[in-house]
Amino acid sequence: MKGEHRTEVCIIGAGYTGLGAALRLAEQGVPTVVLEEAQVGSGASGRNGGQIHTGQRRDQYWLEKTVGPDDAMALWTLAQDAKAHLHGLIAQYAIACDLKPGLIEARHRPIGEDHDRAWRDHMANRYGYDQIRLIDRDALAYELGCDTYFGGTVDEGGGHEVEKGRGRHKIGIRRQRSIQVRRQIAQAEPDVDRLAVLPQAQPMVHRFGAIRPCPEDVPRGIQQTGVVVEQRP
Repeated sequence: MKGEHRTEVCIIGAGYTGLGAALRLAEQGVPTVVLEEAQVGSGASGRNGGQIHTGQRRDQYWLEKTVGPDDAMALWTLAQDAKAHLHGLIAQYAIACDLKPGLIEARHRPIGEDHDRAWRDHMANRYGYDQIRLIDRDALAYELGCDTYFGGTVDEGGGHEVEKGRGRHKIGIRRQRSIQVRRQIAQAEPDVDRLAVLPQAQPMVHRFGAIRPCPEDVPRGIQQTGVVVEQRP
């Protein structure tokens, strides 16, 4: 990829946010270039534990108390839709991410089984979610290979996956969209239509719409790329 190239959209950063946006654009036939300073998924997208959690960061008890039962249900549905979207992508593109179902939440203390049971029953009765089961100390020790914990729950709707970012990278290659790694951004100023990029020794320039600083009201996941791209007529 040398010299000057034209594209409708240039995405900076090949993490989950950048790759997800690039994949969606590729599905719609929009010419797209992704620039990555290091390797695909080498930032936070590649350093996470690869866990697929059910629900939001806060549990449904907290959400019901804080935002009310209706909004708690809406947030639950949003999270379930996100998991379905993830599993759909893995299936549609046959992403080799070593997907394994089941996510354990283990207790550090001997007390708490009653709380776990109440949580399981609440999720089944209120949300129709019957994927949570209790696990005792012996079964947990067998699963984890240690006897540190006293029991807990297994969420069969959760799971683990690895290298999903690299899987999306391969999807982009199959769709003949350009993902360039080890590209250092040399210039990204407001209201310009040329972006200078430095591969190793030879500079090159990409021309596209306009590049501008990311406004504060853009969702945080998008802010992490540092810039957003808009197309000029």
